[in-house]
Amino acid sequence: MKQRLSLFVLLLLATLVPPSAFASYDFSAVAPTGQTLYYNVISSESNEVAVTYPYNDWTWGSAYNGYTKPIGNLLIPDSVEYDGVTYAVAIIGAFAFQYCAGLTAIVIPDGATSIDDSAFYGCSSLTSITLPGGLTSIGNGAFYGCSSITNITLPDEVTSIGKSAFHSCTSLTSITIPDGVTSIENNTFVECSSLTSITLPDGLTSIGNSAFSECSSLTSLTIPDEVTSIGWYAFYFCSSLTSINLPDGVTSISQGMFAHCGSLTSITLPDGVTSIGDYAFRDCSNLTDITIPNGVTIISQGMFLRCSSLSSITLPSWITNIGNEAFSGCSSLTSITLPNGVYVIKNSTFRDCSSLTSITIPYVTSIWWDAFYGCSSLTSITILKSNPPKLDSYAFSYDTEIQVYVPCQSVEKYENAEGWKDYQNFTYIEMEVDVVLNVSVNDSTIGTASAVMHDGHLITCADSMAIIQATPNYGYHFTHWSNGSTNNPDTLYLKGDSSLTALFDKNVYTIATASNDTAMGYATGSGTLEYLDTLTLTATCTAAHHHFVRWSDGVTDAVRVLTVERDSLLTALFAIDTHSVVFAANDESYGTVNGPTEAAYGSTIVLTAEAAEGYHFVQWSDGTMENPYALTLTSDTAVTALFTPDLYPTLCMVGVQGNRNVLQWERVEEPCSAYRLYREGSVAGQYELMAEVPADSATHYVDSLSRPMTRSYRYRISGVDPYGRESEQSTEHKTMHLTISQGVGNQWNLVWTEYEGAEYTTYVIYRGTSMNDLQQIDVMPSGGNTTYTDTEAPEGEVYYQVGVMMSNPCGGDEPETVHATKGASISRSNIATNGELGIGTVDESSVVVRVENGQVVVEAAEGQQVVLYDMTGRVLGKANEGTSAHSFGGTYRFDVPTSGTYLVKVGNRPARRVVVVR
Repeated sequence: MKQRLSLFVLLLLATLVPPSAFASYDFSAVAPTGQTLYYNVISSESNEVAVTYPYNDWTWGSAYNGYTKPIGNLLIPDSVEYDGVTYAVAIIGAFAFQYCAGLTAIVIPDGATSIDDSAFYGCSSLTSITLPGGLTSIGNGAFYGCSSITNITLPDEVTSIGKSAFHSCTSLTSITIPDGVTSIENNTFVECSSLTSITLPDGLTSIGNSAFSECSSLTSLTIPDEVTSIGWYAFYFCSSLTSINLPDGVTSISQGMFAHCGSLTSITLPDGVTSIGDYAFRDCSNLTDITIPNGVTIISQGMFLRCSSLSSITLPSWITNIGNEAFSGCSSLTSITLPNGVYVIKNSTFRDCSSLTSITIPYVTSIWWDAFYGCSSLTSITILKSNPPKLDSYAFSYDTEIQVYVPCQSVEKYENAEGWKDYQNFTYIEMEVDVVLNVSVNDSTIGTASAVMHDGHLITCADSMAIIQATPNYGYHFTHWSNGSTNNPDTLYLKGDSSLTALFDKNVYTIATASNDTAMGYATGSGTLEYLDTLTLTATCTAAHHHFVRWSDGVTDAVRVLTVERDSLLTALFAIDTHSVVFAANDESYGTVNGPTEAAYGSTIVLTAEAAEGYHFVQWSDGTMENPYALTLTSDTAVTALFTPDLYPTLCMVGVQGNRNVLQWERVEEPCSAYRLYREGSVAGQYELMAEVPADSATHYVDSLSRPMTRSYRYRISGVDPYGRESEQSTEHKTMHLTISQGVGNQWNLVWTEYEGAEYTTYVIYRGTSMNDLQQIDVMPSGGNTTYTDTEAPEGEVYYQVGVMMSNPCGGDEPETVHATKGASISRSNIATNGELGIGTVDESSVVVRVENGQVVVEAAEGQQVVLYDMTGRVLGKANEGTSAHSFGGTYRFDVPTSGTYLVKVGNRPARRVVVVR
């Protein structure tokens, strides 16, 4: 509102006009636009006022008792101050601006919630009005006669619009009714002659009397489905209306609802309509056809008066009353059927129906004044009543030649009846009448009979011809009529009522049986029987491994009772036995099986097992190993293809435990039942089975025949499934072999072979003063580094071992002894020591043991037994006993197979170790 005020030059003046002694207001004040407005206090608690009229006579003049009507553009303020109190403007009161013909534009304040009755009644120059968003109510006649308003926007908050609210707003072209409005009240848009578009809310339930009367520019209107009530003359004189929908909930077409809707060409009435008011479609001059719903029983007065384009109309058969002038002036109506329940044709009912050529009048008792007057094309009348109905003056025109068809023996009655005898233009003719011909049958369950009269079902009052027809039901035949005639159809010449009976009898049929192959079986049962007799048929199979399938008519019972209905040849169908084949995989995710699901006895079928990726076929459940499997069927068969997952066991690490190699592997899930361990033999690349270990045992194995102190070994592993199938051998793993030699002084050189079979990046160097107390002294990268010099070795006997740290540590079960202190991620070599390396004293004598050129040399041992052992205790050579050693005057040289640690025993003294590096 503050923004609106800024548009005006004038500000709210505080000057107050003292109230008149005769005034109906509490105080007055000058509006921002200069006009004097009058107010009534409506609430002293909330300080609210209503804009009101200035005098208790509601028809105040332009300058009455000193009061001047407001003119021009008017801005009603949001609030007004009086006697030190500021009041909010909440209501535009009843008659507040009645007949203010000089007002051209009005802005209603934002706080106003209601425009009361006749507030702007007769404001004929008003072209613009701005309504506030909080407005909820528009009173009766609020804008009645505001003939210059072309457009008005109703706020969404409006829920109530009073009667005649926009009556005679002749310049209004369109309007949208807010969703909260549920009823269009009486006369709301009467004479809104420029209104071409109106949007009704979905929640609307009723439309009042004359709501849109004389909206002559309105061409179409969509009525919401929720509407159930539409009042009198609701669309009276909507002369441009061409189409309209009527919701299914509407049950009554009120009086004059569509009268003078001259552009309406057709309309569909809801099926639920039960009443149509007087003059409902009067002067709908372009309406061509209409169907009256079945619930309507009365055609009201003037319902279709002057519907000059109406050419056809369908009346429900139970109409009992047709009102005065109902079809008067329907000049295009050519024919109409009057229901038999109509007993009176009232005044002017069909007056001036100039295209009506003929009509059948049912059993009416009277025809009123002007009923058919002006029906200039009427040439034929058929009257069903034998005694003439009462006839008023001018019921028919006197200048049209009309043939009047009356019942037999009724011509003289009509020629002499009051009213009827006055029509010299009438020609009375005996019309065709019904003759009763009863046609029956000897048994209604086996046939029917009918009669057709010549020229339809009516005959003249003289002799006539009828054609009779007998129609037997299936299984029966016509024999003769009760008058002895065997003709069917037959022709009769009737002079009066007659009765005839058609006689029928059962048909006789021949039944025969046969076999499709006499080598397989035969069929019995045949004969000549009447319709619906019964006969037992039997099919007998005689060939082994064959069976009866069905009869040629689809029946599968070998012994059956046939009800005779026609000539029949029934063949028994035999066939060789068919056996079912049920096949499956032991697990659908392992693989699939393909093959036929059934086949004839003795035939050979082929089943194919296809393993899924990662699985392989083992055998069939009956022990057959072939795939595809050729199977000869002799019975119903079920077979399962057994698949098992592919096995890929691998070694994860091999290493040394004391003086034996230990193999470590990852456990493989089912279906592995055992592991087979292989060791490279004496020929490179050839592996010999070393052991088979159950799958549920520990995942490590000690090679008791290995001699890690002498050399390295290569190993492989494979898996065995429950069916004894062995997987491929894994990639080989090779142990490291460590040797030692003396460097400068107390330095010791370590040399080892690389580990093969797994990824690793680091070597770990261990040292100790005993075999059982080795500690990590250094680490070094792998990648070709296989030597190490210990420059800080302690004095005396020292032990060494090299470990390789695996990139992927082993899982599964760890050996309790081998890895108790080493962990499953490090594979270790054999233990090498400097004990007895070089010259050492065996005893108090001068015997010397040393290594030279890869040989073990024992000096000064002449006459003593000298024995060389490997670390497993195996004897490699003896001195003074054969030629196991090279002897040169008490010096013995022993060849050794490879680098490693060996034991030398001289006489009975303890054996000493010596390390040989070759």
